[in-house]
Amino acid sequence: MDGATLDVEMVMRMLPHRYPFLMVDRVTRIAGNQITALKNVTVNEPYFAGHFPAIRSCPGCCSSRPSRRWPGS
Repeated sequence: MDGATLDVEMVMRMLPHRYPFLMVDRVTRIAGNQITALKNVTVNEPYFAGHFPAIRSCPGCCSSRPSRRWPGS
């Protein structure tokens, strides 16, 4: 799959996770055992409602979790 890019439909065929736990929206690059992927984040994400509501911030576990979502990682 080197050089491949994957849209969210292709990603969902490879990962068992679904919203809100599907933390990969698109894979932009595959090179050997490394990938580059995107997760689109909006203020409407469910974890923002209770995580420091006055100063909305992304919980650390949500910003590092996507790096472990890909099979074989």
